[in-house]
Amino acid sequence: MADEIVGFERVDAEILLGVAKAVQGGSIKLGGGISAALKKPLGGSGPWLMQATSSISAASGTTFGTGTAKIIKAGASSVSAHTGGSGSNMELTVYNLNAVSISASWYFMATVSADGALWVTHLWGAQPLVRFTLGAALTTTDASTSATITDQYGPGIEAGTSITVHNLLTSTAGTYVFEGSSGAAGLAMWDQGTDYRIIQIECTTADAGGGGGGGGGDPGGGGLP
Repeated sequence: MADEIVGFERVDAEILLGVAKAVQGGSIKLGGGISAALKKPLGGSGPWLMQATSSISAASGTTFGTGTAKIIKAGASSVSAHTGGSGSNMELTVYNLNAVSISASWYFMATVSADGALWVTHLWGAQPLVRFTLGAALTTTDASTSATITDQYGPGIEAGTSITVHNLLTSTAGTYVFEGSSGAAGLAMWDQGTDYRIIQIECTTADAGGGGGGGGGDPGGGGLP
C-alpha cells in the first residue's frame, strides 16, 4: 500500500520523500500543503470561511477525509479572487477530521496548520428555513420544481435564491402531498446544495375547490289517523 506525505510545503515534502525512499523504498504519494507565499496574503492561519467545490469525504478511524474548496473570506477580509489557471478562485485541498462528509457547495470554517495544511474546523450550512415562491405550477404528481427564495431564516450562510423544491411523497407511489400555482408561496427546509424540502405551501384560489351544498331534509311523514 502506498504511503502518503500530506500537509507539508513542497520543499519539505520532497525531503521527506527522499528519506522515506531511502528507508523503505516502495510507492510514496506526495501531497503538498499551502506555501508560505500563499498563506501570507490570504490572512495567515485563519479562520477562513470556505465553500466546498467537491464532496469532502468524512474521516474514518485515524484516516482523515479530503476534498477541495475555495476561500470565501480570509480573516475579516473578503477574498474576491485568487489567480489560478482559469482566473477564478483556486480550488485548494482541505482535510477533514469530522465523522461527517461535506457536500459540494456547503460552507465551513477552516484553519491552516503550521505545516500549511487546511483543516475543517466547523461545518456551516445554508440557513435552514426559507420562504419561496414557485417558478412553475406544482401538482400532486410532481416530485419537484423550480422556485425562488424570498426570505431566509435561522443560523447559517445566506444561500443563492434559485433553488429546487422537492414535494413530499405520500403513502402511494408517484403521488405527492403539495400542489400550487406558479407564484404560490411556501416554506421549505434546506436539504443540501440548492435542494429544499417543502413543508408548507399556500392554497391558492385555483387549487381550492368549492364546498358541497347541504343535503335537503327528508319530507315529513304524515300523522297517524
